[in-house]
Amino acid sequence: MRLFLNLTTAGNTKEASGKRRRIVTFLCALMAATPLFAPAAIAEQPFKAINRLTVVPIGGGEFEVIGRAGAFKPDYWCAAGDYVRKSLALDWQTQIYAIDGISRSVTSDARSAVRFTLDPEQSGITPHQSNWVGDILTPGFSMRTSSAFGECEDRRFPFRTFN
Repeated sequence: MRLFLNLTTAGNTKEASGKRRRIVTFLCALMAATPLFAPAAIAEQPFKAINRLTVVPIGGGEFEVIGRAGAFKPDYWCAAGDYVRKSLALDWQTQIYAIDGISRSVTSDARSAVRFTLDPEQSGITPHQSNWVGDILTPGFSMRTSSAFGECEDRRFPFRTFN
């Protein structure tokens, strides 16, 4: 702050003018370069879901929810719904498909992760056709974003849900 005040209150000396010019040039270069690198850095960041599970984008409409000790199958759907709604900013009616059940992560060394997709044909899975399924992480099983987010629950108040 003191440097700024010195530069703005200093007379028209060559030294003060040169300092001002260098600072302005640096700030302009910084502002010009920031938008070029920010989207790439943001796109590759893992997303922390409302239930504290990590969601990592894989590419091609696929993403992976990395589990933690004590995570149940609905917790994976909760994180998937939260990611699709908040990070991808898609509609509540967007269909999310499970690619596989709980298995090793493809993006990290985690032992429990579930891959999801928004495009089953591109991922090579067949959408589940039955009205009843015993395992909600069966490959091809799907939920709408609203239903997946409905699986989230508040751990502090288990009788209350987020929807």
